Amino acid sequence: MRTYCQQCHKRSNDCKCDESQGILFDLELGGDLKTQSIDKVEDHADDEWKALARQAVLTVAKQRHEFCTDDVWRELGVKPAEPRAMGAVMRHAARSGLCEKTNRVTDSAIPSCHRRPVAVWRSLL
Repeated sequence: MRTYCQQCHKRSNDCKCDESQGILFDLELGGDLKTQSIDKVEDHADDEWKALARQAVLTVAKQRHEFCTDDVWRELGVKPAEPRAMGAVMRHAARSGLCEKTNRVTDSAIPSCHRRPVAVWRSLL
């Protein structure tokens, strides 16, 4: 008789869950959850703000060979109710051929970001 994990629904032998912490290691699941989160925040972001943010990405991509979201925020000048919406804006910009993510990061200069690493993007314009 096969037994299945109550959290991840995989066979018990294939399960990577720790009952106290949930699923510990699952790269595919992590990617799926990331996509779902970006989709959700994009769906709830203000359409006017998204249009302004997309224009800011275009402006920065025309001005700089490489940039990060700090540069886009600086150009944009306004924040939405949910700042994570910038992830959806950058995903849209990449899919639209404006830019591509490099394999490098830089520290954010935005104080509320606590110098967390942010992606360096390459303009394709």
